[in-house]
Amino acid sequence: MKQLIPIFFFLLFSVLHVAAADKEVKDVPPARSEKELVLRIINTLKEEDSSTHSSSFMKFDDMWKLVVNFKDTSVVKTMQVAQLRQVPNAVRKFDPFFNPQIGLDFNHVIEKGEDSNVHWDRVVLARYELRKIPLTSDLVGFNHISPLRFEGYIFITDEFSRKTYGIAVTEVQNIKGNWYGGHVVDIYEASTEDEYLKKLKGEEAWLKKLLADGINIDSMKKAIDSIKNADNMHGNDSGEVSTRREIAERKYYFGLLDDEIPITLYVQYLRGGCPEKVCEWIGIMKFDDEGEYFKVSIHKENGKWYFTQGDDESVLEVELKGKTAEGSWLSVKDQIEYEAYLEEVTPKGKTVERLDSIVDDLWYDNQY
Repeated sequence: MKQLIPIFFFLLFSVLHVAAADKEVKDVPPARSEKELVLRIINTLKEEDSSTHSSSFMKFDDMWKLVVNFKDTSVVKTMQVAQLRQVPNAVRKFDPFFNPQIGLDFNHVIEKGEDSNVHWDRVVLARYELRKIPLTSDLVGFNHISPLRFEGYIFITDEFSRKTYGIAVTEVQNIKGNWYGGHVVDIYEASTEDEYLKKLKGEEAWLKKLLADGINIDSMKKAIDSIKNADNMHGNDSGEVSTRREIAERKYYFGLLDDEIPITLYVQYLRGGCPEKVCEWIGIMKFDDEGEYFKVSIHKENGKWYFTQGDDESVLEVELKGKTAEGSWLSVKDQIEYEAYLEEVTPKGKTVERLDSIVDDLWYDNQY
């Protein structure tokens, strides 16, 4: 009787799964390599296509057939797979149809990426790092169905912002020579595993502090969503600063491009909304002979700072060394490049007030 129960569940869920699959998405051939699967995952994130992402996982009915029909000359292997047949739920969890958390996590990565200003349509693979998943007691026997199961990180580069992000991924499975799965779990701005884990620990500590302070995280999220919706109604771009934040520090630079074109740069270091002391930077810049400031988005990567005007109209790339900044300025449109050299100076009180006012006008649009 015990042997009939798993078979009954197999037949029942097979019928349900086939019926649902007809309504979702057509089958696609399995990936032939782990890299092909990784590229598919990135492509589904770019297109925000959870249905196609789900099709990369082997269906439970197909996987269960492999379990039920497993045969081997090894008595130990046969006994281990026989043990696996008694726990169909351990195998069913690999199918997004029966495990909705896979789809929820996929959408979470997309939404969190958008909140972090990821331009999904502009991301490309930087590299990936996968390692073998240790076999747990509930899956003894599954290692004979899927001899290779990997977890790790997929690192992507946003070609628009030039930032690198790490996506945690698990259950990359090799079954009969083909590759399936790719359950994406979370995303942080990080270019290495150490950076990813540091961001993860920082976020966990921040959430624990909120809970300790009696803050309802779900209510806070709803409030943030409301602010974002209001910003969208007022026409704010997703890449712009939408809320006031405390200014932790200010930097003011004068310099030259190719030793002849005067340039001024002003940067605000902002607190708030993250565990770190400084969460982001915003800035303004001008060519002194033209006289008008324009806003620049800022990020740093691999020891260099990037100050980008508009939709990549121009980029100032420098390395900060004490009180100096050295690098280059590139006009993407005109493909003109200049050497850049700037020095930090200390502005007077009235100058700071004027610069902060210009930042307010350009970044906050006088709405706050």
